[in-house]
Amino acid sequence: MRLLVILVWSVLLLLIRTIVFSMLWSWFVAPVFHLPALTVGAACGLMILAAVFLPGWETNWNEQSDGQKMDWFIQSMAINEVALGMGWVVHLFM
Repeated sequence: MRLLVILVWSVLLLLIRTIVFSMLWSWFVAPVFHLPALTVGAACGLMILAAVFLPGWETNWNEQSDGQKMDWFIQSMAINEVALGMGWVVHLFM
C-alpha cells in the first residue's frame, strides 16, 4: 500500500513539474531563442533526462520516515507552484 501511495505521488509530482516546465519554457525560452513550445511529453522527457545527468535529484528513501517523505513531496509541489506563480508575474511585465 505504501509503495502505491509513493508511486501515485511520484507520478503526480512529475506531471505537475512537466506542466510547470513547459509553461515556463513557452513564456521565456521559446520567445527569446525562437524555439517551438514544448509539449508536456517533451517536457517530461527533458525532465527525466536532466534527472539522469544532474546530481542531487535522488534521495535515500530508506533513511526517511513516512512523515519526512510526505514533507518532501509537499515541498516539491509548493516549489513548483511558487516558480509558476513568479514566472507568471514576470511574464505579465514582458
